[in-house]
Amino acid sequence: MLVDTALPLGEVAAWAIAVAALAVAAAGALFLRARTRRGALPPRGAHTGAGEQASGSGGEMDALARLSTALSGSGGSAEAAEHLFDEVQRLPGVEAALLALVDENGKRATGFAARGVDAAWWRGVSVDLEHEAGGIATVARERIAYAVYDVEATPNINRKLATAVGAKSTAFVPLISEGRVTGVLVVASLRERRFFGPDVELMQQLTNEAALALERTRSATALKAALERERLVSEIARKVRSELDLDNLLHVAVSETGRALDVARCFICLGRPGEPMPVNAEWRAPGLEPIGTAAGRLPVSNLAIRERRTVAIPDVENASELDDPTLGGRETLLELGSRAVLATPIVIFEELIGVFAVHRSEPGPWSATDVSLAESIAGEAGLAIHTARLLHEDDRRLGQQTALLKAAQVVTSDLRFDSVLRRLVDELTALMG
Repeated sequence: MLVDTALPLGEVAAWAIAVAALAVAAAGALFLRARTRRGALPPRGAHTGAGEQASGSGGEMDALARLSTALSGSGGSAEAAEHLFDEVQRLPGVEAALLALVDENGKRATGFAARGVDAAWWRGVSVDLEHEAGGIATVARERIAYAVYDVEATPNINRKLATAVGAKSTAFVPLISEGRVTGVLVVASLRERRFFGPDVELMQQLTNEAALALERTRSATALKAALERERLVSEIARKVRSELDLDNLLHVAVSETGRALDVARCFICLGRPGEPMPVNAEWRAPGLEPIGTAAGRLPVSNLAIRERRTVAIPDVENASELDDPTLGGRETLLELGSRAVLATPIVIFEELIGVFAVHRSEPGPWSATDVSLAESIAGEAGLAIHTARLLHEDDRRLGQQTALLKAAQVVTSDLRFDSVLRRLVDELTALMG
C-alpha cells in the first residue's frame, strides 16, 4: 500500500521562500563582513558617504576612465601616485592618502608618496611586514582590503603611524600586480569618523589600475638606477685603481662614494676581526666632527663585522638590532649625528680586512641601489687595498735586496777594518730604518 508523502503546494512554496530568504541574509552578512573586515561598523546615523557621491557603476567607470587616461601620460612613479590620489580624494571623507611600496621580497614596505600629511615624514617610514602588526602588514600578507570606522577602538592598528597621521577612520587597499602585492594604499579621515566600506571596492579597482602603471614606471626607474649605479661604480673603481698609494686610494673611495650617495659621512676601517679597527679614511659633510676614537663603538659597523654581512639601519633610534650592548650602543651614533647607517664588510679572498660604512643625518630606508653601490665599492676597495699592499710589500723587499747588494759592495770595496765596520753600520741603519 503506497502512502502519499507529498506536501501541499502552498506549504512547499512557503518552505522555498523561507530557504531563499535565509540564503540572501547569509550572503549579505558574508559580503558585509568582507567589506568591513576587522573594522568596526559605524553607529546608526554616522556619516557613511552614501548620498554624498554617486557610487553606481557609472561613477566607477568614470573614475577608472579618468585614472587610466591620466596614468597613460604619467612620466614616473611619483606622478602616477599623484593621479591615484586625485581619484581617491574624490571619495567622501578621504582627507589623507598615503602610498607605501612593498619590496620584491615582500618583507618590508616603505613610504613612497602622501597627500594630506607630511610627505617627507612618510618617505622615512619603514614597516617590517614579517614582524610588525598593523593594517599595512595585514593587507600585504592577506591581500584583502578592509575599512576601519573607529581607529582608536580597533586593536590591529599601528598606533605610532595612526597617531602621526591623526586618523579617525581609515581603509587599507593592496596594489596587486602580476600576482603579488606591490604596495598598499592608505586613506584616512582626519576630522571625523567615516565609514569607507562602501567605497573599498572602487578603491581596489583604482589601485589595481595604478599598480600596473607604478610597476611599469618602477621597472624603468630601477633599470635607470642600475645603469647609473654601474656608471658610478665604474668611475669610482677607475679612480681607485689608478692610485697606488694606499692612503690616496682610500680617500678617493670614501670621498667619491660619499658625494654619489649624498650622505653625511663615509669611511673605511681596516683591521682584523677581534682587534681594533681604526678609521683609515673618512669623508664627512661640513660641520660634522670626525669619528676619531669612537670607531670601536660603532654598533652597525661592529654588527656587519661580526656577521660578515651588509647591515642597513633606516632609523638608529628605533632599530632593535642595536639593543645588544656588546655592539657599542646606539648612543655613539646619535652623538655623531647619524640617524641612518649602512655598513658592509670588506672581504678579500675569504678574509675580512675591514668595513665600509656610510651615515645619513636623517632617518630613512636605504634603497636597493644604495646597498648595491656600497657593496660594489667595498669589493673594489678590497681588491685595490690588496693590490696596494702587494705592491708595497714588493717595494719593501726590493729595497731590502738593493740595500743588501749595496752593503756587500761597500764591504768589498775597502779593506780597512775600521772603515768597513763604519760603512756597514751606516748601510744597516738605512736598511733597518
